[in-house]
Amino acid sequence: MMTTDVLVVGSEASGAQAALAAAKAGAQVLVVTKGKVSMSGATLTASADINVDSRTAKSLGLPGDSADSVEQFFEDTVVGGKYLNNQLLVQSIVSKIPHVLRELLDSGIKPEDLIHTPGHKYPRGVIVPGLTLSRKLASQMRKHDRITIREQVMVLELLKNENRIVGVYGYDLLNGQFITIRAKAVVLATGGGMAAYPIRTAPDELTGDGFMMAWRAGAELIDMEMVQFMPGVLINPPAWRGNQFIYEIGFGSKEGIEGWLLNKYGERFMKHWDPERMEKSTRDKLSIAIMNEVVEGRGTPDGGVYYSLAHLPKNLIRRFAEWYPFLTPDWTYEQINFKEMVEHLLEGNAVEIGVGSHFFIGGIRIGVNGETSVPGLYAAGETTGGFNGANRLSGNALTEALVQGAVSGEAAAAFAKEVDLLEIDSAQLDSLVEKQNRYLHKASGVSPYELRRELAKLSWNKLGVVRTEENLQQAIAELKEIRENKLPELACTEKDLLYNKELLECMQLENITLLLEAIAHSALMRKESRGAHYLKDIPETREDQLHNLIVVNEQGRMAVKKKPLVVTTIQPK
Repeated sequence: MMTTDVLVVGSEASGAQAALAAAKAGAQVLVVTKGKVSMSGATLTASADINVDSRTAKSLGLPGDSADSVEQFFEDTVVGGKYLNNQLLVQSIVSKIPHVLRELLDSGIKPEDLIHTPGHKYPRGVIVPGLTLSRKLASQMRKHDRITIREQVMVLELLKNENRIVGVYGYDLLNGQFITIRAKAVVLATGGGMAAYPIRTAPDELTGDGFMMAWRAGAELIDMEMVQFMPGVLINPPAWRGNQFIYEIGFGSKEGIEGWLLNKYGERFMKHWDPERMEKSTRDKLSIAIMNEVVEGRGTPDGGVYYSLAHLPKNLIRRFAEWYPFLTPDWTYEQINFKEMVEHLLEGNAVEIGVGSHFFIGGIRIGVNGETSVPGLYAAGETTGGFNGANRLSGNALTEALVQGAVSGEAAAAFAKEVDLLEIDSAQLDSLVEKQNRYLHKASGVSPYELRRELAKLSWNKLGVVRTEENLQQAIAELKEIRENKLPELACTEKDLLYNKELLECMQLENITLLLEAIAHSALMRKESRGAHYLKDIPETREDQLHNLIVVNEQGRMAVKKKPLVVTTIQPK
């Protein structure tokens, strides 16, 4: 059994920041990650813009705008979030990111550019590729003598004693054993749950583990209906499905190329959704518009729409890659060369694009220091909710992760200084051991891979971008059936504990099922369309829905309750 002052679950932007901040505050820190450091999680896939007010960007030597301010950044985030944001969180993050960003640049990271993305009045996106950021933070963690890292460990459950978090129980894939870690404080930085959906822009390990571990431990979740989908991801060829290349060149910034979205009749359907901005609309509107064409039978054969550059001069398109910040001159994006696809577009052809699960706007409900409703438990980054409201503006993900990581790590270290290590509750531990053994000892049963496919189909058809009350009710009934009758019957044909992917899948499926239930219950409760949540039955935004939805654990039962918004200076409209 290992012990530590602060345990950080997750190793990328928010997790690394939490570990470094806790260590700087004098705590002994253990970092465990489900994958490998700087080779897993969503930070690696970020393009990646870190938002800071444009005046600060200018002071850092970037082409910013002195007319911008922290206050304007705050306003854009709240208005972009459709007023559901926790305004205390927004104020904290937009005011602290200048200091956090300066520290990153002082560490040797060099920004590549400053971009202007939809929803922001000024250019705020400081371009730092996700891979660059991950590697720099990983290097800092590895050099710190107070930080220990354990890779390829899936944390399965938070352990409690005297209503306080006292550690975790997990599965060490690399060494083939179940482990227990005692800790005075735990920071969850586990990212989102995009892998609950079949088309996604994020890695497969993001199965919502942090959300549901926290909920089972008694923490509250907020606005889980708000799942952000990325418009413009490739549908074909299948090997590139989910890749964001078209989004990045066409919709990701105001400087992007002016491509057209067309349905199967050749109509530019964005005129019905955002006639002023058209294809330069925000991601929530683009995603809803694309999937509405599919649902209503005007999409492509494979469930998308068409993207065309045929209206633009060919020499303009050819020179675009020479100056656009996300590309190399030979049309390489994220180490994949798209020159052949661009030539296909230059010939006047369209490509099929759709939407992919991209970001979880909702998450664990926290205070400004990352504290949850459970003593000793903190959270940071995408695994939290409240900052982005009903819609995340481009670039705000890394801003949130970097600030919340640092703040939660410091707060966890302060908590750890004031408390003693408590003993592990042996009864809780015994029940967890028994649950994992059931998967291994069962001779036959439900295949985890088949159940994963069933959940993927359910999530896409009933909990995707375009929702209906009928589909949500059906999803809740089907998920209850899966939770009660299929999860207990999961069985592993592979019995060896060493890197047992089938066993890993069994353990992920409980989190995916509960996560989808939280989304479905919350979506059914929100009787309107707002931000990332589009309810086809009620397509308008309603004033009587200006509240947050909180998912609580009532003796193992999922309940959704309304909570008043946290408002400081901007009154919701």
